[in-house]
Amino acid sequence: MSIEIHLQIEDNSILSSFLKETPDIKSKMIYLGYTLYQDCKQMISGWDKSDYHQQVSDLQEKLTQQSKQMDRLTTTHVEELTQLTHDVKQRTMAKYDVDTKELMVKCKTLQEELDSVRMTLSKQHQETLDNKMDTLRAMYEDKLQQERDKVLKYMTISENSSVKGQQGEEYTFHQLNLLFPKYQVEDTHQTDARGDFIVHNDNCLMMVEAKQYQRNVPLVEIEKFHRDMELETNKDIQCGVIISLDSGICGKEDFHMEFVGGKPVIYLHHTRNQMHHIKLAFMLFHILLRQETLDTKMETAATVFKGLSKKLRRNYNKQKSIIDKHRAEQLKQLDEQQSYIAELYSQLGLKIQF
Repeated sequence: MSIEIHLQIEDNSILSSFLKETPDIKSKMIYLGYTLYQDCKQMISGWDKSDYHQQVSDLQEKLTQQSKQMDRLTTTHVEELTQLTHDVKQRTMAKYDVDTKELMVKCKTLQEELDSVRMTLSKQHQETLDNKMDTLRAMYEDKLQQERDKVLKYMTISENSSVKGQQGEEYTFHQLNLLFPKYQVEDTHQTDARGDFIVHNDNCLMMVEAKQYQRNVPLVEIEKFHRDMELETNKDIQCGVIISLDSGICGKEDFHMEFVGGKPVIYLHHTRNQMHHIKLAFMLFHILLRQETLDTKMETAATVFKGLSKKLRRNYNKQKSIIDKHRAEQLKQLDEQQSYIAELYSQLGLKIQF
């Protein structure tokens, strides 16, 4: 059962909160408040004035003691906490110092090992580089000495024309044997009117006249070569070639062909560095002499071989260009290798001179 109550109460914050509650909560709050009020009223009414003041004094004393005890406990707690914090900090610092020292010892050991390995590798690299440099230096010094010997030999030969001629003949004789390993190469430079050499095979005898001039071979040498080709004593000679090792030939183009006494002859310039032209000439002679119907007095054959000689020169120039390009590439690679060696020395803190 519920009843409706109308009260006139002075407004305050507690009342405002009370009014916001539900009816059920309001009923419980009124009941509880009234009950507590009655209990306190009976307890206070049982006190006389002296007891009342004594009770209040005792309560204040207890409150003061409890406050002091609380202060002591708080102080003790703070001191213990401070000591505990200090102890933890000291233990942590001690362990940190130990760990730090151990790490420093390990780092020092690793650094010493690294320095040792670096020194060992550096020494090994240095020894390897020194060995390579010694090898290269010895090789270049040997090549340099060879070039010096060649220059000295050339200067000696240049001072003696007879020795110079002999050297050219020896060089040509050696090259002919390399060019014609299956043929007989006869040295005839000491036989009158037989040229310097005769190359023999089963079907063809070729007379070779070798000249070594600083200037172009003069006409008098060409005329002598013609007379030798036309001699009756040389009727076994079927063809001939006159070569100039270090120069051109007066009045004749390189690889020019003509007929002398009914025999084909070819003129070759600067053959020292292109001795294979002699073999090409021999192959042309071999093809020409196999033509049974060939009229050696006709200019047609000479014209044909003149065109072939131009093609041969073009082919030679092409080959020379390829060789020069290859040589340039090789020199470039040597320069790059030299720069790599210099860079390696630089990385090792060393200096090198080439």
